[in-house]
Amino acid sequence: MHARGGRGSIVSLLGDPGVRYGETLFDPAWLAARHIDLAPAREALQHCLASGCWEPPQG
Repeated sequence: MHARGGRGSIVSLLGDPGVRYGETLFDPAWLAARHIDLAPAREALQHCLASGCWEPPQG
């Protein structure tokens, strides 16, 4: 890409079973106590999967 004069991004996805996050990021009570609302990010991901277009989460 660079050799052609183009610009862009490279994205890598690494699998993580999330075992270490069971008492934090995967715990609704932990998230609520810290006023962390995952709904906007979840909706943005669902939109991206359905449309193929990414729009940053609102909120």
